Amino acid sequence: MHVNVSTKKMREENGIVEIKKAINKLGAKHIEHISVYGSGNELRLTGKNQTCKSDISFTFYLNFISPFCTAPLDSFSWGIANRTTSVRISQDTWATGKGYFEDRRPAANCCPYIVTGKIMTTIMVSIINFLLTCTWLNERISCFL
Repeated sequence: MHVNVSTKKMREENGIVEIKKAINKLGAKHIEHISVYGSGNELRLTGKNQTCKSDISFTFYLNFISPFCTAPLDSFSWGIANRTTSVRISQDTWATGKGYFEDRRPAANCCPYIVTGKIMTTIMVSIINFLLTCTWLNERISCFL
């Protein structure tokens, strides 16, 4: 399963800046994300056979000869129009400077709700932390906790 991700800011002018920030946050928590991205990823994301290491020049080439390559389980990478990386930015998004990115790591058997929650919690952490510090909001949600 691949997950296309965007926020309102990513779809606005110069949204590529927000996309890169989000990708960097995902990279910093790569192993944490893999742990909830479904079972069997250790068999699928091996860096061997139809998967490949994330050497940018090499993966750019491999993207054309083998579209089934994926990044290995133990490393995180991203690229433009590159299906051999953990996260891919489409050519259209790169050209227009706004749009979405695709997280290619989740397995087909993952729970889409857990994956979506994990991605959004990671990339929206500053907003979540801000909301948790709001006294007004905390008073209203404390009855649900």
